[in-house]
Amino acid sequence: MLPTHHIILLFANLKSRTLNQIPPPTKFPPFTPRIYKSCVLYDQSISAHLEFKAKVNTTNPNRLLFTALLQNRLPETIPVFVKLINGQYGGEVHHLLAQHNFAPTLHAYSELEGAPKAIVMGYLDPSSWMTLSAYSALPNTSRFAGPIRLALNTVLTILLKNGKVHGDLRCPNVMVNVSSTGDLIYVNDESGNMRPNIMVVDFDWAGDAGKVFYPLLRNAGITWPGHPGGPIQKGHDKKIVDSWWHNLIFAV
Repeated sequence: MLPTHHIILLFANLKSRTLNQIPPPTKFPPFTPRIYKSCVLYDQSISAHLEFKAKVNTTNPNRLLFTALLQNRLPETIPVFVKLINGQYGGEVHHLLAQHNFAPTLHAYSELEGAPKAIVMGYLDPSSWMTLSAYSALPNTSRFAGPIRLALNTVLTILLKNGKVHGDLRCPNVMVNVSSTGDLIYVNDESGNMRPNIMVVDFDWAGDAGKVFYPLLRNAGITWPGHPGGPIQKGHDKKIVDSWWHNLIFAV
């Protein structure tokens, strides 16, 4: 029989070797989900790696929005936003407007049983993108009111021609691209003309006109078309834009 001190040394050596073989625990940024490690590229059956970076603070406490890095077939990664939603998401409408450069690129999605759906979309840098409501309060923005409304009218025309609705085209869901001097950034439209670079976001209610529905509870301070729980019809998007546009005061 081995002496007691030999047995103690053997156990100590075995414990040390076992601990060295255990990989260190994976570290996750605080307040980010840990279950979405991959996603499926939109309109493809290709899996891509997804790495969450941070939670985005928004004015809506119920909105789950995160920054992340997406790695697809290429070796490099690209920054993205990831939105977690329960229920439907108007991916077709999002993709439609993205094809016309009026929405962030819809990169991918992830669906896990018992968990919210993850929507992976293009990253809008907060240093150069802001909501239309915030932009209108900046000095000397009244000169851009006309071009912005024309760009919004183009969005409405695209939706109408394709039989789609957004359903929640309120001012905070319109983002504008702004330079460091506060001027709007312009891009070429499909006709080769210059237009303000605006993006529509939040497609939770979007879909085919007459086939998607308003939630039962809506902000009572907004003049909504239709009825709570009722279908979102063609023309409703224009009505809601008109309802807040006339109250939008651009600074001079």
